[in-house]
Parts: sequence; C-alpha cells; structure tokens
Amino acid sequence: DGSSASASISSVKESENTTQVIPNMFHGWRSLTNVPDEDIVRVLLDVPGISTFMVLEYVMRCENTRCIQQILENLPSIFTARSLCRVPRLFAERFFRPELLQNLPQSVVCDSDTSVIVGTETTFEQFVTTEQCYKFSLCYPQCNLQNSKCGFILKVTPVSREETGKFNIVLSMDDKDYPADLHCHRDAINSANMHLVVEY
Repeated sequence: DGSSASASISSVKESENTTQVIPNMFHGWRSLTNVPDEDIVRVLLDVPGISTFMVLEYVMRCENTRCIQQILENLPSIFTARSLCRVPRLFAERFFRPELLQNLPQSVVCDSDTSVIVGTETTFEQFVTTEQCYKFSLCYPQCNLQNSKCGFILKVTPVSREETGKFNIVLSMDDKDYPADLHCHRDAINSANMHLVVEY
C-alpha cells in the first residue's frame, strides 16, 4: 500500500525555531475509544489534552450513529470551550465522508486562504522507520523567485525497536533541510495552522 502525507496551511506569523511540532495531527484518538458513548461529549468538553483532530478523528472512526450525532451537535460548544482552531474547508472536504461533511457545523469550518497539498507516496514501513524530509510546494503570490519553488519541509523522526515512542513529524525551518529548488516563507508558514493526516 502507498502512504501520502497531506497538509493544509494558511497565513500565520513568523517563527524563528528550526523545527515546529504539528499540533493538529490525526493522533491520539484511540485514547477515546474506551470512553462510554454517554460520556463522550463531557470528555471532549472537559478532559485536558484533547486536540482539534482528536475530536474529528473520533467522529470519523466512530460507528455509533447516535454518538456521532451528539458530538456533531455539540461541536461548536467543544471548539469554543477549548479554543480549538477551526478546520479548513478544503481539508474537511477531502477527508470526511459526505454524510459527515454535510452535518459538520459551519462554525467549526473556516474559509480562509487555504491549500491542500499531497506529498510524495511511499510505503508505510518506510514512512515510519526512515528519517526523511518530505517536500511540499505551493504557490505564494508575493514571491518573485524564478529558480526556486515556494513550500516547506516536513521532517519525520522514525520509530525504532529501542524507542518505539520516538516517531514524530515536525515542520522544519532549518535551511540545511531545504534543497536549492525549494524555499520557505517563514512569515506565511507555521505549524500552528497546519493540519496533517497520513493515509495508508
């Protein structure tokens, strides 16, 4: 099977860090699978450590129609209570089933200047076990450079037998990771407004 990383970005402030953790990533949703259906809304509202995409990934994976409906009805309250960032519409349209998308409250979706970018395909084993930089290119209207594309680098820290919990994906701002044909606009790229999902 192939694996591809897809990300959405929007305009944000400059960051001086060489790497940035991506907070809005499809991860951690399994920690919610043992929560009784009648308690899920309370947990999503009150329990610490719940991210935007933990909520949305749970909705996508849940097989209980009534539970899904309860969550969707309470999504605006959950997003407001946690000050969660809204989901770019293009990203939602790509990754949500039509029946979920049509019931997704408009207050949790944003129509800001957003792009959905699909990365290079690789096997899942290669993706999680090999340290590698993945290039994503995009069109930045204010850029006049002719011989280098606008974009960014996602850097994968692989899992190993010795450190099974080491796996991570970060946004690299380190010039050493960027080839000559790619450059990053640090005033426009920031992981805080990036949403990432790995399909395999």
